[in-house]
Amino acid sequence: MTAIHPRPAAAPQVPGVRGTPVDPHRWPDVAAPPRASRLRRATAAA
Repeated sequence: MTAIHPRPAAAPQVPGVRGTPVDPHRWPDVAAPPRASRLRRATAAA
């Protein structure tokens, strides 16, 4: 016996963003980048 599962609806694509969009309700820590100070962002960029 095989079960037929409906395909999930495709998530809308965001221009300029690669990959699959992340569901913010299911993965809140992954959906938004962590907050960081200007000094920390500059250090990470360098």
